[in-house]
Amino acid sequence: SQTLRNLLQQVQQETGKTARIWFVEDRLKTLLTVQSQPDLSTVTLFLADWGYNTAAERQQAQASGDIRLLSLDTFAQPFGEWVGVGVGEREKAG
Repeated sequence: SQTLRNLLQQVQQETGKTARIWFVEDRLKTLLTVQSQPDLSTVTLFLADWGYNTAAERQQAQASGDIRLLSLDTFAQPFGEWVGVGVGEREKAG
């Protein structure tokens, strides 16, 4: 979480704009920790479905509304192809 904070702060200082970071992780617990921290609300979260997680954890991530499930095939695509992947509530609202 601190690394994400540092990145957000660095972009803010260098550009004067709020950073939009996409964070890909294969551990749901890590993503839930980030999700629970209000100062990291601009970070878009992706759960890598090919990593260290179970089918139940993937379902939990999708049900959260803020964590996108990311397949290996999509991961290999240009970022523009990721946009339609499991849009979470933050993305719909913002």
